[in-house]
Amino acid sequence: MVEAKGHRRLAIGVIFTTILIDFIGFSILIPVLPRFEQTLGIDAFHIGLITALYALGLVLFLPLWGWISDRVGRRPVLLVSLLGTAFSFVLLALADTLTTVLIARFLGGFFGASIGTAQAYMTDLTDEDSRTQGMGVIGAASGVVIVLGTALGGVLGSFDPVLPFYATAAVAA
Repeated sequence: MVEAKGHRRLAIGVIFTTILIDFIGFSILIPVLPRFEQTLGIDAFHIGLITALYALGLVLFLPLWGWISDRVGRRPVLLVSLLGTAFSFVLLALADTLTTVLIARFLGGFFGASIGTAQAYMTDLTDEDSRTQGMGVIGAASGVVIVLGTALGGVLGSFDPVLPFYATAAVAA
């Protein structure tokens, strides 16, 4: 019984961290968007496209990741999504064309769409009495990361505009 509780706490911690990383994928970019204006010579439309493609990847692939996780399990999906998130951020850090930035952001949304899998995993781990608390953990993670990600992007981006991307990739990996 004690081992099961410890396993459950660890799993909930992993879910919390996964949600943090998935949502940080959006917010950490905000302070360093001007980098793309300067280095790629793009305009406001393209900045909007960069941010929209992440959300599009989330919306399109959230059901797919849920379907896959129902068949192969929650853990493999979360692991693949974290590795994919790491890859998308390395690609973003190395991007020197608008096309590469757009591909990296879409991939970030594609792999970040595992948020639904994380929610399903939380449901699997909690009983009826603790489910609200478990979903509260997910809500807290998403709220914290809006502030944390933007601040982290600003601080790390002040040293080097690509540092936030490498940092996110390292944490995801």
